[in-house]
Amino acid sequence: MNQLLLYRDKVDSFGTPLAQAAILKTNLAELWINYGCYAPQLQRITIKVLSQPTSSSNCERNWSTFSLIHTKKRNMLKHKKIQKLVYVHYNMRLKLRHMRRKSAQKSEMSEL
Repeated sequence: MNQLLLYRDKVDSFGTPLAQAAILKTNLAELWINYGCYAPQLQRITIKVLSQPTSSSNCERNWSTFSLIHTKKRNMLKHKKIQKLVYVHYNMRLKLRHMRRKSAQKSEMSEL
């Protein structure tokens, strides 16, 4: 049976009185940790999504990058071009961060 249907139809651990009471009282990530054992793939994804803190910092970071690119000198750029430049800039920073972590891990391993 599809894991989403198990949840929707309250089958197995989702349908127990204890699970139904927990829905009203506990945080949803904890609920999935405790009662999602019959839907392991859905449980893993749901816990990851529900455990993320809500924040606007990613949006603000994106707007900051946008304002770096869209200056007085470059205000004639089309919106689509600016979006592409922001995308490239963001991905370059991600790649740089990944490379730094990788080199830090290599140096830690060499110290052992």
